[in-house]
Amino acid sequence: LWWLPGPDQAAPAATLVEGAPRARRIVERGNAAVYALGADGYVRAPIPPGPALAFAESVGEITSLSAEMALGYTQDGWLYDLDPGTGAAVGWAPSVSRVVVSGSRRLVAYVSDRGTFLVDLAP
Repeated sequence: LWWLPGPDQAAPAATLVEGAPRARRIVERGNAAVYALGADGYVRAPIPPGPALAFAESVGEITSLSAEMALGYTQDGWLYDLDPGTGAAVGWAPSVSRVVVSGSRRLVAYVSDRGTFLVDLAP
């Protein structure tokens, strides 16, 4: 993935992520970074380019909720709260089969072996 500076920016084009085996990428809310799936899982690549940050858990899907929070889930059903600033991953729920995020990114619904949950993320 490449970053191409706008016409008013005196900077050369630069690589954000190299060697991503799949074309999976999600733009962080606010356009401050791209989450790209690489050989070691998802990484957060800042825009404009800076050091890439690998997330602590190797999640198969990721959803950007805000610049401070993302959700990631694994194929074995774990849902994680991911911190885009540090890469830390905190287990949110086990045995999750479905995750739906509202268009406003304020509400998250998920189904686990313990039931269906609706979480309001607004402060």
